[in-house]
Amino acid sequence: MLMPEADITGKIIIHNTEGIHLLYASDITHCKADDNYCTIYTVDKKQWFVTKNLKMVEFQLHCEDFYRCHKSTLVNIQYIGDFFFLTRKIKLLDGTSLGVSCRNVEYLIKLLKTRTSLYL
Repeated sequence: MLMPEADITGKIIIHNTEGIHLLYASDITHCKADDNYCTIYTVDKKQWFVTKNLKMVEFQLHCEDFYRCHKSTLVNIQYIGDFFFLTRKIKLLDGTSLGVSCRNVEYLIKLLKTRTSLYL
């Protein structure tokens, strides 16, 4: 089992039976919750299983680049490629599709508009 810890350098520290792993928050594309566990997905296609709930991982990342788009999903907005209104789905740059809850759609649109330098 892996456990993340906060780090002020923009890294998340994960402990497991092999040792200690340091991940840059900017390398995390998204996190998915499964009850009190969480899987962290990175740009190099690795998956890190941690024994923390999503709320704790979100708190430990403490980065404005992450957005809770669903009760079970935390996404790094730097990796959002598309957002589809009708299906309420985010498509990440790597092709991963993530759902967005109804109540988070308007805020996500506002967030994407304010975080993008050119909006057409």
